[in-house]
Amino acid sequence: LEAVKGRESFVLSLSDGEVENWDTAKNDFVKLAQNNHYAHIHLGSRNKFSQDLETAGFPVFYVSSGEELSRLMVNVALGTYRRYVHQ
Repeated sequence: LEAVKGRESFVLSLSDGEVENWDTAKNDFVKLAQNNHYAHIHLGSRNKFSQDLETAGFPVFYVSSGEELSRLMVNVALGTYRRYVHQ
């Protein structure tokens, strides 16, 4: 959390959402994330962590395998760079 305090950043987390102290850290985390460009890649099924992020309005991408993660990263990169490439 300290890494993003005081400056606007792009933050991408990758986790299964098993955050032991989520109940106590949630409010501070959400406030910090709201001051940045934040998205989360979630490994596995929805849980309290991912649902709380979605409720707070953050994009959450669900993947269940390395192949899905690779595909997601390729699609994101293509979508980002496509606007810079003229066909």
